[in-house]
Amino acid sequence: MLAVLALAFAAVLVVLDFSTGFLESPAHQVISGAPLAIIAVAYLVHQAIKHPSLLETLKAILLACAFLLWAAYQLSPRFPHIAVFNDLAIGLFVVDMVLVIGGEATDSDCL
Repeated sequence: MLAVLALAFAAVLVVLDFSTGFLESPAHQVISGAPLAIIAVAYLVHQAIKHPSLLETLKAILLACAFLLWAAYQLSPRFPHIAVFNDLAIGLFVVDMVLVIGGEATDSDCL
């Protein structure tokens, strides 16, 4: 259910982006941060239900943290040093993808 709510927020965001003045409004911050935070929580709940291995749990936490940092950046773009949250999110997304690629790599693959 949380995933559907996140998807709904994302759809509303894209539709409202075409409204005059929406991109500059405070509502944009909330509506752009909400689906990121909601999907992070939804993913953690999903993982808890699945009972994955410790490594998969840590990877899920890493990815959820990336989404939460990105959400924080969206919600507070004028906060001093908030760009650090965005940069940390980028770093965590990259680490997550490296772990995915590394987990699927064979001897002939290059990272």
